[in-house]
Amino acid sequence: MEKKILGIDFSDNGILLSFYSDERKWYYPSAICHKSGSTEWLVGRAAYETILSGDGIITDKLLSFLEKRKTTTLHGKKYSAIELVSNFFRTIINEICIDEPQPDEVVICVPEINMIIINSLTECLNYLGVDNQHVHIISRSEAFIYYSMSQSQDFHNNNVALFSLEDNSLNYYEMKIQRKQKSTLVYADKALLDESFNIEITNTEAGAKLADKILLSCADRLFKNKIFSAVILTGKGFQTIEWAPEFTKSICRRRKVFVDEEIFSRGAGFKGADMASEKPIFQFTPICDGRVDCSIYININKKNRTVSYPIINIGDPWFSIDRKIRIIPTTRDDIELSVVPIDERMRRTLHIPVKFLSSRPVKSTVVALGIRFNNAHDMTIDIEDLGFGEFYPSTGIKQTQEVTLWG
Repeated sequence: MEKKILGIDFSDNGILLSFYSDERKWYYPSAICHKSGSTEWLVGRAAYETILSGDGIITDKLLSFLEKRKTTTLHGKKYSAIELVSNFFRTIINEICIDEPQPDEVVICVPEINMIIINSLTECLNYLGVDNQHVHIISRSEAFIYYSMSQSQDFHNNNVALFSLEDNSLNYYEMKIQRKQKSTLVYADKALLDESFNIEITNTEAGAKLADKILLSCADRLFKNKIFSAVILTGKGFQTIEWAPEFTKSICRRRKVFVDEEIFSRGAGFKGADMASEKPIFQFTPICDGRVDCSIYININKKNRTVSYPIINIGDPWFSIDRKIRIIPTTRDDIELSVVPIDERMRRTLHIPVKFLSSRPVKSTVVALGIRFNNAHDMTIDIEDLGFGEFYPSTGIKQTQEVTLWG
C-alpha cells in the first residue's frame, strides 16, 4: 500500500499543506484562537473571525512564537509554545484528514533551519503521536530543490530562479547543478533582497509601477551573465502578476516562467516520497540551508597505504550529524582533518591538538574522535583518551574544540 505523505510549508504568514500525488491543497493563516467558554480550538481564518466577534483570544505568527519558546495564558490557563502549536497542527490535520487515514510521513519545510526549530517541531509532532522517524524538517531551499528536480529535464537544464514575495519581504532563491563523474550536486542559495517592499503598494497605479521597477532592477542584476531554464514566482504578492508587466516581460525572455503558490509544500512532498521509497527516486545530493557544504576526511593507514577516510560527507544534514570514530594517532602532536568544500581549491587542513599523548610512545593510544555541528559552519570536535589496553590505561582526559569552517 502506498504511503500517505504530507508536505507542509510553515511560516509566520501561514501554513500550506498538500499530499504527495494529490492535487488538493489547504492554506491556513498562522493563527490559533481559544474560544471563550469552550475547549474548542479555531485556526486560520476562523480564528480571526472569532476575534472580530469578540469571542476569543488569538495567538499568531506561530513559527516565531515556537522558535522563541514563548508562553501565553488563555482564559486563565498557561500554554507553552509546544502545546499551542501542537494544537494548531492537530486541528488542521484532523480537518484535512476527515474520513481518511492520518499521514504516514510528515515533511515540514520552514524558511530557515536552526536547532530550536527542528527540536520544537519534532516535539510538536511527537505530542500528536507521530514518531520521530516519520517527522522530517527541511528548509524551503531544500524543498525548492526537490520541486525543481521533480520536473522534466528541460526545466533544470540550466539554473532555476525563484522569487518569493510576501507582505514585507522579497526572497530570491537560485538553484544550479554540478555534475561530477560519480555524483550530481544540486545546490540552492537564498537571499533576502534589500529591495523588499510592502505588497500593498501594488494596489495603486503609482505603487505598482514602482514595485515593477524594483523587481525589474533585481532581475537584471541577479540574472546578469547567467543562463536560466526556468523562473518560479510564489508568495502572496504573486497571486497576480498583471501589476508587473516589465518584470514579467524580462523574466519570460527565453525562459519558462511559473506562478506556483504550492512549490514549497509540493517540494516537501517529493522529499518525503524519496525518503519513504525502498529505492531512491532522486539521484543527487542537495547542498542548501540545513546541509553541510563540505566533506571532512581523516588520513588513515590501510594495508600500508595512506587513504582518506570520510567522516562527514558533503550534503549531510548538519543537525543530525553525531559522528564517533576510534583512531590510533601516528603523531604525538595533533590530529589532521581535511575540509573539502564544493570548490576544492578552498580546501583547508584542521590541526586538532592532542597534547595528552606527549608522554607515550607513538601509536600507543586509542582516541575517541567525535564531531557534531551547531549550524552549517560551526562544529564541535570532542577528543577522549581511551588508553591502550593494560599497557597505558585511560587518563580520562576529554577535550572539546569549537571550529568555524568558513567566515
